[in-house]
Amino acid sequence: QNARYRNRFDIAEKLIDRHLSLVSRHLSYEPLTSEVSIQGPCVYLLRYEGRHGLYRSGTNSGSVVYVGSAQSASRRLAEHLRSLEWAIDLSPTDFTVGFVPATSVEMSRYLEARLIILLDPPWNRRAWAGFGSKPQGRTRQRGQRRSAWDRLHPGRPWAATRKAS
Repeated sequence: QNARYRNRFDIAEKLIDRHLSLVSRHLSYEPLTSEVSIQGPCVYLLRYEGRHGLYRSGTNSGSVVYVGSAQSASRRLAEHLRSLEWAIDLSPTDFTVGFVPATSVEMSRYLEARLIILLDPPWNRRAWAGFGSKPQGRTRQRGQRRSAWDRLHPGRPWAATRKAS
């Protein structure tokens, strides 16, 4: 009985993955610096189109470097924009963002997880993690190490006070 239900779930997951793969390939992107037009829960894909050697791709279309989900895309993207402004080797003007609307916060988190698996963006990998981090309170900050992202792209003021690992 459980195998039958698992098989149905596998089929549904494959269909969702196929749909997300098509959606992500045909998504329209807008400058990260422009005002966010989407309302409600969504998944957003940050694409880098600059010249930094770590992120150059073989195509001219840029490559997705981060996938996130948000209940309020405008607030979350404003936080990301500040992180990119502080980074000494990145420029916010080199980033574009595409949106996949979701019916609920839970669905946006599920779609985010599936897109991370499908696209394998570098800033979502454990080895490069930390871009989505928010400033921590002083008590938590004392023992925390600087994130991998902050070691690659220094400049965020709260990360500068952390220990290097």
